[in-house]
Amino acid sequence: LLPSLLSASINDIVLRQLTATLPGLLCPVLDIVVNLVNIQLLATLNLVTPVGTAGTVHYQLANSPFASSLYLRLDLNGLVKQVGGSIIPHDSSPCVLPPLLDKLMVMGVHQSFLNAVLSLMIQIPPQTFSCTPDVFSSASHLQEAIMSLVSSGCSTCPGTSGLSLKLMLSGNPLILLVENKATIQLSVLIQVFIKRLDGPNINLLLLKADLLLNVRVSVTGGRLVLGLSLGSTALSLESSEVGIINVSILKPHCNSLLVETLLPLLNGALRIGIPLPKVLGIAFVRVAIQI
Repeated sequence: LLPSLLSASINDIVLRQLTATLPGLLCPVLDIVVNLVNIQLLATLNLVTPVGTAGTVHYQLANSPFASSLYLRLDLNGLVKQVGGSIIPHDSSPCVLPPLLDKLMVMGVHQSFLNAVLSLMIQIPPQTFSCTPDVFSSASHLQEAIMSLVSSGCSTCPGTSGLSLKLMLSGNPLILLVENKATIQLSVLIQVFIKRLDGPNINLLLLKADLLLNVRVSVTGGRLVLGLSLGSTALSLESSEVGIINVSILKPHCNSLLVETLLPLLNGALRIGIPLPKVLGIAFVRVAIQI
């Protein structure tokens, strides 16, 4: 109604007065609100969280928050540090997020960030043990299959002696995300040898197992928890000092070895979970996970 009741000159005077006074009144209020929001955001996001004893994840705002009338968007950078301070690099570009719809919050986690944290979490030292049934169920079958391969190629191998095994991770794990499915690629070296009391060990063969591990994803206690199970194995021969060429008959027994000895170690290392950022105190309850 104002324009129709006031003359143009009075209208201009009122407009100039409002323009001169309102910013001075509103800007301090807006500054206080923005500062309070920034303080709360920084207090909840700028935190260094340990990942077991191997390192930390430090979440920081990558740039200024974007606010609209419908939502608040935050781009975070998760610095993954090893003990000692070295940073594990990863792609920190923003993720494409699904619509918010009726949810309180939607959070996107980059595949590259997961790989950086996994390389921090999965640091299992070489494992050496006897090839016996108390270690894994197919030990006797594996020993029989290996000795059948070396019986004609190793004149110095004592046929009745027990075998020893050494498992070593080869390279870092690599997580792969496709629609509705997550898997991890991991390579393991399996050294098979015979311990001798009267001389050096006899190295029979070195195998490489390329594993594809199925991943179960859940959120517990504000952490992203990954659980692994064996999907498939590709077994190949790296070297043999006793003339072994074909190792295909060893695959089922090596699968048993890996499932019963290595997988529990991997799941134990991942059980601590990947710490997620705490945004404005929002709790992770009734979480729906989309891959």
